[in-house]
Amino acid sequence: MRLRTELRLGIGALLAVQALTTLAAVSLLGRMGPAVDVVMQENVVSIEAAEDMLAAIADPGPESTQRYIDGLARARANVTEDAEPALLDVLEARGPDALNGDAEARRDTVKAARALAEVNRDGMAKASVAARWRAFAGAWSAVLLGLTSFGLSLVLTRRLRARIDDPLQELASALEGVQEGCAVRRVEVFEGPEEVRRVSALVNQLLDDRHRPLDARATPTHDPDARAALRIALDTMPGPAVLLSADGRPQVANLAALALNAAELDLARAGAPPWTVIPVGETGARLARILPAEPATPGEQSADP
Repeated sequence: MRLRTELRLGIGALLAVQALTTLAAVSLLGRMGPAVDVVMQENVVSIEAAEDMLAAIADPGPESTQRYIDGLARARANVTEDAEPALLDVLEARGPDALNGDAEARRDTVKAARALAEVNRDGMAKASVAARWRAFAGAWSAVLLGLTSFGLSLVLTRRLRARIDDPLQELASALEGVQEGCAVRRVEVFEGPEEVRRVSALVNQLLDDRHRPLDARATPTHDPDARAALRIALDTMPGPAVLLSADGRPQVANLAALALNAAELDLARAGAPPWTVIPVGETGARLARILPAEPATPGEQSADP
């Protein structure tokens, strides 16, 4: 998997979990308010109506009769529990007699009104339990999403460390070892992203090229006939001769130059003595040579002791 794709997937998963956590919290808080409102609108209204009817029965009179009728009407309009219709029928049938002083009707009416209030209190308790369970489930859902996010963060961190940080540390350690003079130090190619593996392989190839003969190194010259012609031309030159690319990499060398070591080649790239560097046209390539010493004249020979 490519590094860019892996990073996008990991960060996208974290962002998705964080978004789900936020949405779950908002949804939970948004549902708690309406649940409380439903309890207040449905059950509390019926309880207040039952209390008004009980108060009217306790103090009979013209105003109490109207108060009883109004309470019964509010209770009829706010039926929320299965047991309420039967109780309301008793209150409607026995209420007039109870208001007129019938003792038995009064007992039946009081019993029905109290039962009506109790049914609605039970409904409130059930709604409260449901709201608590909803809050409990929402809280644990948020915890689960948070733990999932934390787990994904750990997985992503460990994966990035194993697939990116560790290979980079290995690459730096290998280059430091080579810089300190270890000729056999190489980069361990991890099973990481394609980009990291490619860089490690290229670094190893470059390190190997430092100890290979010039004609065995990788070169951008792909035409075998052109390379052969260049080598023949360089072999006609006395002394070591190396054709360098514009970036200083050896391309073709004659037989005298094949015996050179890496340090001597570095001098050739830099154009340091005893090397002479000659530009090749406008290509940017350069010809590095060690010119043979000129023979001494007869007068110079006689001057020697």
